[in-house]
Amino acid sequence: SSDLPRMAAYLQWRRFVFFEKEPLGEGQLLPPSISACDSGRGSLLCGDMEGSIWFLPRSLQLSSFQAYKLRVTHLFQLKQHSILVSVGEDEEGINPLVKVWNLEKRDGGNPLCTRIFPARSEE
Repeated sequence: SSDLPRMAAYLQWRRFVFFEKEPLGEGQLLPPSISACDSGRGSLLCGDMEGSIWFLPRSLQLSSFQAYKLRVTHLFQLKQHSILVSVGEDEEGINPLVKVWNLEKRDGGNPLCTRIFPARSEE
């Protein structure tokens, strides 16, 4: 029948390219000591065992800042606001600290820490 070639063309698999394959260069990988991750507002956020918080936006321009003296244990990015909440340790044996960061405001190039309070476990 005359519709057969048109039907065959319609049923062919179509290939869509969503991402361009681009190998990462030296020094563009996240550190091996990642301890917490979250995502939101177009970025992947990771905390590490050295107290740094890392940002990996869609542009793949990796950046970081020192958030704690020891380690980052938890991260939570608010989905509707540019607010990041982190939990980490500045001193060994002391209660972890919760820090609230405003990612739109800067303090010497780093996100502005707007609040710090001790994390307490319910016992």
